[in-house]
Amino acid sequence: MPQKSIMHWKFRTAVLACLGLVLAILSGAVAGPAQAAGITSVQITAGVPATTAPPNQDTPYFSKTLEINYSGNGPVTLSGSADGTQPFMFRDFLSIETSEGRYGFSTTATCGGAMGQVTPRDVSLYFNPGINHVEIKVYNRCSTQEVGALYLNFEPASPPEVVPPECGTAKFFGVRGSGETANDLSGFGNTVGMMKANLYNQLPGMQSEAIGYPAIPVNPFAYHYSSDYVNSVETGVSALIGALKYFFNNCPHTYAVISGYSQGAEVVNKAYARLSDNERDRIAAVVVFGDPQFNPKQASVDKGDFLRSLSGINKTLLGDRTFRVPAGWASRNQSYCTIGDPICNFSVGNLKAFCTVPALTLACPHAQYSTRNWVSKGATWAAKTVRGLRPL
Repeated sequence: MPQKSIMHWKFRTAVLACLGLVLAILSGAVAGPAQAAGITSVQITAGVPATTAPPNQDTPYFSKTLEINYSGNGPVTLSGSADGTQPFMFRDFLSIETSEGRYGFSTTATCGGAMGQVTPRDVSLYFNPGINHVEIKVYNRCSTQEVGALYLNFEPASPPEVVPPECGTAKFFGVRGSGETANDLSGFGNTVGMMKANLYNQLPGMQSEAIGYPAIPVNPFAYHYSSDYVNSVETGVSALIGALKYFFNNCPHTYAVISGYSQGAEVVNKAYARLSDNERDRIAAVVVFGDPQFNPKQASVDKGDFLRSLSGINKTLLGDRTFRVPAGWASRNQSYCTIGDPICNFSVGNLKAFCTVPALTLACPHAQYSTRNWVSKGATWAAKTVRGLRPL
């Protein structure tokens, strides 16, 4: 081919390629950066509008607590968009905190300038595979408070394989109390664990399940304690309701027994209140101990040697209502409160008896439901109730 024809052919090919690229962009055929397959995003905030406030490097003007279930594969990216490609913007110092440590970002913008930008940042060093509790905080070092959109982008952990339950003669669901962990009596905690042990002796063949949730320790002086406590309870409520619904669907001929202690008692009661009557009919007995929402005006439900003039601590500490068993179901509920327990029978005098020193825990009324035999009484009543109900 002549040299002139070759040059003409190359020029025409280049022009057509450029025109094709332009048309593809205009038609949307060429997309921007896309989020990798399997990656999800969690929005931390859609943004905080600019406001003026005195500088405060000790107290964050924005704070958000999240629970992230991370696969352990790939990065965990802090960014300003759902696809993880855009920078995040804020004034003036941002920190991300997990159990693995604290990572901080400071913008380079001077006071009075525009919000500083940080390119998407890999923070996976601060995350472990599985459930991670994350807190994002932003502080004002100048005089303007403002945050743009914030996202965490990561590969979520696969849900655990669902194994059909063994239904047994009954199924016991237990919810541990504040500060108790998954390592305490297989996740049941001391009081509920003793309840389970007592029931096993009276209902041979009973199956059991401990409900996993944060059960945060009592620390009313901690920053954000009230909201963290509420979030902990709500996480437990969702977990318990989910476990019950799965049980209802897979064990249609078996009754459930539910028990909770302290924070776990509140979880149990709130979950029970959100069930339908048909679902409550599948629950033979509910037994709670040291309920923060204890209501001393339910004569047929309340058990123990408590003072009827005193209610649960949440009424004072969180301005919360006392709990009332849904109409028609009192005969299947018992709530135990022992004298001197400031959690279910709050007073300043009782509060002094609430021990937070581990060495003195056994001397605290709130920890004595088993030694004062209220647990064994609750278990005996629950077993009798199960045996006395019609077969399903």
